[in-house]
Amino acid sequence: MKRFFSLLFAAVLTGAASLSALGQSRDIIFTAGVRTPMNKGEESDATIGFQYGQFYSSGLGFRAGVQWSPSVADVDNVLSFPVAIAYRTRHRSGVQRLESAAYNAAEGVAYGLLRGEDALASNLISSFLAGLFSDVEYFAGLSPGYIGG
Repeated sequence: MKRFFSLLFAAVLTGAASLSALGQSRDIIFTAGVRTPMNKGEESDATIGFQYGQFYSSGLGFRAGVQWSPSVADVDNVLSFPVAIAYRTRHRSGVQRLESAAYNAAEGVAYGLLRGEDALASNLISSFLAGLFSDVEYFAGLSPGYIGG
């Protein structure tokens, strides 16, 4: 099992190095945080992670990295290697975002009027805010790893 994870990690790093010449954008992310449990009896758990992302001109790309948590629920030392396929929307300037937000707001109000809804203000605000986003990323993948303790 240890050999499998070593080979997987080496393959990801090799793939990232060989594809870096073709990529449009790369990013390296370091994360540190606290996982808040959903159940009242559990304790909060710390997590530390490092991820590398490679994205191409079409917006498609991948993410790979390593994540460690000293404890999750009653398990000690969780080490995982997240690998994901990702899609990132294109970057838009501030003017393009404001134009999109205004168009969305007008369309949301018009749609609300056609349906006879009373909540036109909430349609206006939510539609406007939805148009302000830029550089949204969607990803799906696996996170194989090792659980100790």
